[in-house]
Amino acid sequence: MAAGGAVAAAPECRLLPYALHKWSSFSSTYLPDVGTVCWLNFKLPDSFLDTLPIYLALALLRWNILVDKPNDQSSRWSSESNYPPQYLILKLERPAIVQNITFGKYEKTHVCNLKKFKVFGGMNEENMTELLSSGLKNDYNKETFTLKHKIDEQMFPCRFIKIVPLLSWGPSFNFSIWYVELSGIDDPDVVQPCLNWYSKYREQEAIRLCLKHFRQHNYTEAFESLQKKTKIALEHPMLTDLHDKLVLKGDFDACEELIEKAVNDGLFNQYISQQEYKPRWSQIIPKSTKGDGEDNRPGMRGGHQMVIDVQTETVYLFGGWDGTQDLADFWAYSVKENQWTCISRDTEKENGPSARSCHKMCIDIQRRQIYTLGRYLDSSVRNSKSLKSDFYRYDIDTNTWMLLSEDTAADGGPKLVFDHQMCMDSEKHMIYTFGGRILTCNGSVDDSRASEPQFSGLFAFNCQCQTWKLLREDSCNAGPEDIQSRIGHCMLFHSKNRCLYVFGGQRSKTYLNDFFSYDVDSDHVDIISDGTKKDSGMEYIMRNAGLEEAQAGLKIAGRNINNLSYADDTTLMAESEEELKSLLMKVKVESEQVGLKLNILKTKIMVSGPITSWEIDGETVETVSDFIFGGSKIPTDGDCSHEIKRHLLLGRKVMINLDGIFKSRDISLPTKVCLVKALVFPLVMYGYESWTVKKAEC
Repeated sequence: MAAGGAVAAAPECRLLPYALHKWSSFSSTYLPDVGTVCWLNFKLPDSFLDTLPIYLALALLRWNILVDKPNDQSSRWSSESNYPPQYLILKLERPAIVQNITFGKYEKTHVCNLKKFKVFGGMNEENMTELLSSGLKNDYNKETFTLKHKIDEQMFPCRFIKIVPLLSWGPSFNFSIWYVELSGIDDPDVVQPCLNWYSKYREQEAIRLCLKHFRQHNYTEAFESLQKKTKIALEHPMLTDLHDKLVLKGDFDACEELIEKAVNDGLFNQYISQQEYKPRWSQIIPKSTKGDGEDNRPGMRGGHQMVIDVQTETVYLFGGWDGTQDLADFWAYSVKENQWTCISRDTEKENGPSARSCHKMCIDIQRRQIYTLGRYLDSSVRNSKSLKSDFYRYDIDTNTWMLLSEDTAADGGPKLVFDHQMCMDSEKHMIYTFGGRILTCNGSVDDSRASEPQFSGLFAFNCQCQTWKLLREDSCNAGPEDIQSRIGHCMLFHSKNRCLYVFGGQRSKTYLNDFFSYDVDSDHVDIISDGTKKDSGMEYIMRNAGLEEAQAGLKIAGRNINNLSYADDTTLMAESEEELKSLLMKVKVESEQVGLKLNILKTKIMVSGPITSWEIDGETVETVSDFIFGGSKIPTDGDCSHEIKRHLLLGRKVMINLDGIFKSRDISLPTKVCLVKALVFPLVMYGYESWTVKKAEC
């Protein structure tokens, strides 16, 4: 910068001291702030000492949310319940521009962490503005959030900060806040001008509310008088103009012109940019001119094929079945112009493919070429000549068809098939076709196999050399590298990772729901899901880890049980420490093979007897006396009394919340009984099948 110039230093953002002002509730053991108490004994007259010893407690140190102690589970505020409203109100030492809030956490994940919360701020606790709506991750890392501290690009101060928990990570758990840190600007030279502006801003907003009230109730004189005296505009001049035209004059045409002007001026741009995009289906009605008939657009059909050229935004349609015959017409639809163009009424007359349905097409966008293969033939017209599998290519630029092969089976490719799938690899100029039912003469089949249908395998066609290669034959075994051919499936080619993805289909009377990929470069098949059952990711890992064949586990009714799965949680069980470690290591190794890492912080060990400390790869696994499984607490000693009391308390809270309904005379007794059965009983009795009730508790 030039000599002698001056730059104003940016206000320093620093930690803001605060005190706890109010709280909605707290658990008996988790107060929002606690003092280390020093007891001082005062010498008083004997008459006092004979009746009442007096002590003075001095709080010397405060902690909990005021001090960051991630390894101290008691250093937190915990609400007494999770029913709203729950809150903490912090009072700053002096007014400040509060820019950031930081939440500390326990050293391990915790069910009481805040999944959703809001933060409010203001100069007094009765009138606050929402500064933040967010949530914490359920981990052990501190999180810092930027608070709203500007209005119309002008900073405003706060004296009170209110934290409102809305949802914890564990269902039906109370809220916990471990540590709160506020940062911002408290320099009086900066804050005082902002405070003066904020006071004036609030005064203006109050006047605007009065103006709005006067106008809504048609107090015209009061409205005009207040506006004239304060010189404060209620709103944007365009809104005032809109109110005048719509409410006072009822001129709807003028209102529409005004809205159009606002759109053209970009007044809605910011609002539109903040909206979420939502998909919406809409019917496409192509353009038509006078005299247009059905001949100027494709008619109704099925079994046709379409491809799209994304560069020119053109959709190509060929063939199909109209209910009486196969079709050979070829159409192009321009997305930009919203109009169909007939390229050919009969492609066979232009050296192209004959009429057909149930064929497949793919497009090479780089070279602007379309390929078509396969078709369905009625059994009455099948013969050795008609069952030849012809293969055609259409050049978009020259508008010409070319016969690549009269019979792909004779050239090493697939036999005549229908309901197959075909994909194009434009980069390597390759076509991949998989599956489809092979057509035979009069239902007969080759190899003297009964009347079982035949399916085509996986083939690759080199467009440059015009040669076919069989990559995979149809396999009924479906081994690690085998694939079952099928019809009615879906297949896509991923150009970046160079894999074909195949899902579902039908094989004879069997419907398939397997999902696998084929790497075209490495010739490797990866079974993503075998489709035998609805696997979750954890079930896939458990099956591949071989836990079903493992000898470790608990013997129950003659069966060996070593794992229980619920959603994405898994519980491993064994009779000894060595067996349990063996099972855990198997799961760990298999998880790493699919890119997952065992989270030691979320892994707990519970035993019915003494146990030494556990370590996995140098990390200590926490040993607990109880754990939550399927929503129920399972203790080491099997004592269910605490769990029963917990469920009774949950039911009691629901009854209290429904107290107004139960006391209402407008609701019949049968309806109230139904409410209790639907809302209270399931909560109280959840997991009762695993309870062990003692005689003394009955």
